[in-house]
Amino acid sequence: MLRPAEKELILDDETRALIREGLDQARRGEFVPEEEIVALWQRLDLRDKQ
Repeated sequence: MLRPAEKELILDDETRALIREGLDQARRGEFVPEEEIVALWQRLDLRDKQ
């Protein structure tokens, strides 16, 4: 069961702007191609935990 956050998260203006930019990109359908994500995971040695 999830519990509410115990502390309020305060975002600075730069972080808020970056979040808005990311949301706007998503609304426009601007996503990173899967091939780039796979390459990043390989570079960082991340694995799918399924």
